Amino acid sequence: MGCGERNLHDKIIKLDIQKPKGDIKIHNFCIGDAHYLPFKDEEFDLVILTALLEYVFYPEKVIREFCRILKKGGKIYCEVPFLQGFHSDPYDFRRCTLTDLEFLIKGNGFKIIKSGVCVGPFSALAWWLDKICSSLFKSKMIEVVVRWYTFWVKYLDLLLPEKESLMHTLAAGVYVYA
Repeated sequence: MGCGERNLHDKIIKLDIQKPKGDIKIHNFCIGDAHYLPFKDEEFDLVILTALLEYVFYPEKVIREFCRILKKGGKIYCEVPFLQGFHSDPYDFRRCTLTDLEFLIKGNGFKIIKSGVCVGPFSALAWWLDKICSSLFKSKMIEVVVRWYTFWVKYLDLLLPEKESLMHTLAAGVYVYA
């Protein structure tokens, strides 16, 4: 759900609110609204939401819809931004702490299997540096130069320990698997 132009695997059914731009061909692609999913009850074993909840009007309703289409014992993977800047497409409504996301998922009857950071704090830092410099100088050339000098910063996330170290308090994005 919220796949955009990504095609993880041809056997996965993908859904987004708009069709991919250009001539991109994605197998098993559906257009639909996550608030009103065009699928039967208990049709899927797994639902993957990648960076979707920040764009929807009613995240609780969206989670209930996913519960409806999941088979009994089905699983959900959900990732959302936390310390990430505004990025409308066409809207951008919210950010979630890890605790908030866990609460939202548990509140719909799921048992958390694993949760933590999916995009670390150095990725957030690289994003902020890029956007601040782009805003200050309003030049495509400056944007290219800043990205060239900072692209490597996000890879410092690989050196950080997991959730136990409280990295989720500085993360660009968090996830829950339930």
